[in-house]
Amino acid sequence: MGKCCVSGAGAILVDYKAKTVTIEGVTYKEGDYISLNGSTGQVYAGEIPTKAAELSGDF
Repeated sequence: MGKCCVSGAGAILVDYKAKTVTIEGVTYKEGDYISLNGSTGQVYAGEIPTKAAELSGDF
């Protein structure tokens, strides 16, 4: 696990030959970081620090 999926991303253009992805006019090349919010589907430029989820103990 540990991976999210953003569906309905019709505005993302992937160029497999050039190894790039273009999102809203900004092109990222292989190795560039983007961050995804798996709850909202928001895509952010760059790497955003994360922390592990905490359990509340209420089961």
